[in-house]
Amino acid sequence: MASAYVRSTVKGWLAASPIPFVDTVSLQAAPTVDGWVSVDWTFAGRERLTFCDEFAEVGTFNLVCFFRPGVGDALAVQQAEAVTAALMANVDPTGGIQLMSHETPEDFLEDAWYVLSTTVNYRAKG
Repeated sequence: MASAYVRSTVKGWLAASPIPFVDTVSLQAAPTVDGWVSVDWTFAGRERLTFCDEFAEVGTFNLVCFFRPGVGDALAVQQAEAVTAALMANVDPTGGIQLMSHETPEDFLEDAWYVLSTTVNYRAKG
């Protein structure tokens, strides 16, 4: 499970996303826009960095972009790539979290929405 610091920092960065961010974790969401982004927290663990009990949180989350039918895949891919680039450009001035890398997006349909999901790998002070 991602720490509270990681979750709040990433959500804050996504609030400035090129498409609207909608928090869907344990919340009812019914966006009225043609495209929106959310985050799905998938894995986090702790990694020992030194023999002096210094640890880091390492994990992944999915950056999930939803598009209404009719938007088309060209515009959806363009917007999903813009969201990913904007997120990855963020630097935490405290050094509390570092976004390490991301995968290419997977696409699928979910309840008639066209979905592009990109896995993001991070490391945080733990």
